[in-house]
Amino acid sequence: MSTLLTTSRQLEGTDKIILGNGNGQYYPTMNGRLIEEFPSTLDGGWTGAMNTYADVLKRGVNPALVIVNRVGTSSDYQSMRFGLASTLLGGGFFSIDRGSVEHAALWQFDEYQTDLGLPLSAPRRLDGPTTTSFIKGIWRRDFERGVVIVNATANTASVSLGEGLEELRGTQSIVNGGHIINSLTIAGQDGRILLKRNITPTDTLFTNGGVLQEFTAGGQPTRQGFFSYATGQTGGSQILIRDLDHDGKNEMVVAARGQVSVSDGLGHTRAHFLPFGKNYTSELSITTAQIKRGPPAVILVGARNAVSQFVKVFSLDGVFLFQFSPFHKTIPGGMFVTAGDINADGLDELMVGAGQGWKPLVRVFAQNGVAVHEFFAYGRGFRGGVRVAAGDLTGDGIAEIITGAGPGGGPHVRIVNQRGGTVLPGFFALQKSYRQGIFVSIGDLNRTGVNHIFISTPTIY
Repeated sequence: MSTLLTTSRQLEGTDKIILGNGNGQYYPTMNGRLIEEFPSTLDGGWTGAMNTYADVLKRGVNPALVIVNRVGTSSDYQSMRFGLASTLLGGGFFSIDRGSVEHAALWQFDEYQTDLGLPLSAPRRLDGPTTTSFIKGIWRRDFERGVVIVNATANTASVSLGEGLEELRGTQSIVNGGHIINSLTIAGQDGRILLKRNITPTDTLFTNGGVLQEFTAGGQPTRQGFFSYATGQTGGSQILIRDLDHDGKNEMVVAARGQVSVSDGLGHTRAHFLPFGKNYTSELSITTAQIKRGPPAVILVGARNAVSQFVKVFSLDGVFLFQFSPFHKTIPGGMFVTAGDINADGLDELMVGAGQGWKPLVRVFAQNGVAVHEFFAYGRGFRGGVRVAAGDLTGDGIAEIITGAGPGGGPHVRIVNQRGGTVLPGFFALQKSYRQGIFVSIGDLNRTGVNHIFISTPTIY
């Protein structure tokens, strides 16, 4: 075996992944292993399998990989959770199927739709002395957007969480009820994934300190409302975190008090500018758009109070590029901007919704600011303003336009095409009697490849 693996590695170099399912004597030539029938007595039960798991990741050829394989059925939810949560204590991959009889099953579970983000800490034991070696007990690991709990004992245990966390909202198991909890009762040999209530969203526009509610395109809520917050930024700031120059790292665009700042993936300020001059210190509407082939994107800025009738376009370095006037006069309530690819040509069109005090008009513009379409989002007599967002909700590569009514209108979310024609039925995000106005955005927060709609209100916490 040593000769076979050594020769294979010499022939293939580092371009191929070599995995096994045996013991550690072969790790110097293998990337890692498949741990079958986890936690098998052949591996020493949970303790032995977890320590083997950690050892493989430590000694395997880079990139060190482990597949933790659990034997089960498509409806054995506790068994799946135990294997998945245990796997999340390390950096490996998880699978559950019929075991060595057949590894072909591709079952889906509620937990698979969760994006925890990057780990923030190593796993730690909750019910005993701190240890770097896995022994049976209660374990926890924290991630950017959630927490993983594992009960590796045979007995039910109660766990104090130290904060309000949210259960997943699913249809398969009663433990995924979407409740907000401060403590957890967890069965023996079980695991749980819980969501944090205060997260920093990426790839969707949010108001710092606001509460975001997430809905499917069909109007179904996916979880309880959660606090959207970026540390160190002013409450009420408009924030968009996204990889805008395609370098694999997110930039952060922040608009607050008439100013716009752009920081790179390391937190260094890339640009800082006042799009409407030093005398304008009120709210701004921002978005980013791909208006030319290849990176980087540009930043669109509109004033949300009556100061300018122009949408201004800047580079990521804060260089003014051009401006266009979306309406024929300055609107008392300003404007709201967004962008999306409405014709699947790889470039974003620009959309502007009129603010308070004017007709509920949405206009669509080409990349150079020339108007191409327009429509009324609500009844022509409505004067509360139209908040807009854009993104592909149907999976056809074409962006839909999402509208939300401003103050005085109900919390009605519409999903339309560039001419205002209904694409999906739309829904009321809150009780119909709510009249304070809603803000809309769109994104794939859980990185499932499916965009969802995000709704917030003017309230800042």
